[in-house]
Amino acid sequence: MEELCRKRWREFFTKAEAGGELTVGFIGGSITQGCLASEEACCFARRVYDWLAGRFPQTVFTYINAGVGGTTSHFGAARAGEDLLQYEPDAVIVDFCVNDEPEDFFRETFEGVVRKILGYRSHPAVLILQNIYYDSGKNAEKEHREIADHYGIPQVSVREGAYRAMKEGRYTMAELTPDGLHPNDLGHKLVAEQITAWMAAEVPGEGENAAGKPPVSGPGRGSRGAAGPADRAELLPSPLTANAYENAKRWNVKNISPRPLRFCAGYPGADRLRGLFFRRVDGPPCRGPDHFFPGGLLHRRPVQEDHAGTSAGGSFDSGRRE
Repeated sequence: MEELCRKRWREFFTKAEAGGELTVGFIGGSITQGCLASEEACCFARRVYDWLAGRFPQTVFTYINAGVGGTTSHFGAARAGEDLLQYEPDAVIVDFCVNDEPEDFFRETFEGVVRKILGYRSHPAVLILQNIYYDSGKNAEKEHREIADHYGIPQVSVREGAYRAMKEGRYTMAELTPDGLHPNDLGHKLVAEQITAWMAAEVPGEGENAAGKPPVSGPGRGSRGAAGPADRAELLPSPLTANAYENAKRWNVKNISPRPLRFCAGYPGADRLRGLFFRRVDGPPCRGPDHFFPGGLLHRRPVQEDHAGTSAGGSFDSGRRE
């Protein structure tokens, strides 16, 4: 599995050398999003993208930043498809290391993210980034490393980069982060440089890791297809956890809505049902004040009457009451 993950990166860089179009994606929390960088160009993700564009000027890169502040791999597993994978990424950098807690639950949710990305039809190369709390040294690196090692995914640990430099006295914490967590421009720059140093060593024909590794060919853009059973068996070994989140999906007003049952105002018993009348998408009619469903709160809305009868509607809105 480790050789397969390395092979994907060699394929990515070989395609970049040849020219064409490639998509690089990032998914994570607020650091990935660029929180506390003075501008988008200073975010580590954008810096990595800019490095790729500069190193391979013959290739047109598309930049996808699916960082959402405050989100863990629990939500990441549900939103990866819509926020990231629909853009058919060729390479993905994943970081939920500071938002995930160092516990078994997030080991499982993180595995769901990893399996969803690795098994996607675009066969993306994957790199795990492990950011850190600069004030405490806390993160979920141990749990994430267990998953990354299980799938042979390369990793970049900020603990061994900017954090170590800080602990050795080369930087003060205030020089790297204003709040003990989110990097400032310099902090983002150091994280990006750690990632691009790893990438430079993986480019075929460059760096110590490239020795003896001939260029490889892989499915190019336009020749991709969904991974079949044999592909998935090769790509994805048996899960390390119970793996309840690999197929998680985010449901919201964009992709689902309750179906109201229509009934005539004069129908026997209709007066008792005035106010609310909903049908669950996957179940029987439901009535009452507020009904909670996976993915959000079904709000009450008043019955509207017209000559065609009476109907009711509702909406999901991320669990917020309005």
